[in-house]
Amino acid sequence: MVSAKKSACCCCGWALPDPEPVILFGRTFVVTPTICAACCVKGEAQPKKQSAWERLCPELYQRTDVVRLEDELRQRGYDTRWPQDVLGWQYGSQGLVLSGPTGTGKSRVMWMVLRRLLEQEHRVAVFLNAVRFRTGLQAAARDGATEEFVHRLVRADVL
Repeated sequence: MVSAKKSACCCCGWALPDPEPVILFGRTFVVTPTICAACCVKGEAQPKKQSAWERLCPELYQRTDVVRLEDELRQRGYDTRWPQDVLGWQYGSQGLVLSGPTGTGKSRVMWMVLRRLLEQEHRVAVFLNAVRFRTGLQAAARDGATEEFVHRLVRADVL
């Protein structure tokens, strides 16, 4: 089975070429490389360690370009100032909640804010979508650990 997803070098993150099939003893094998030729030549065979944000953030959102997002908002007739306002938000006693129509970039911008909070400000974050929240709460209630579950959420700097 061949994956439609392009693989990336574990050192530099650049896209790797499609693997070539190799025939050994009459059997075909497809060996997928994990490191690009440039990193191999440079001797940088140590995998790049992912940050907490990279482990949490969906891959699609990691490639968000604010300028492109603002252009798309402009083309659709939406206000283009709000992404910069949200990105300028500072952690403190005043929280941040976004609402608006589907497909306007709210999640993308929030992932960018979360990157700053995790990587530059070293905040503690808990990420839950609605399904993970529901199943976590159900499991905690079943196990008699509801209070512990809620305390874990409350202790985080960012939820």
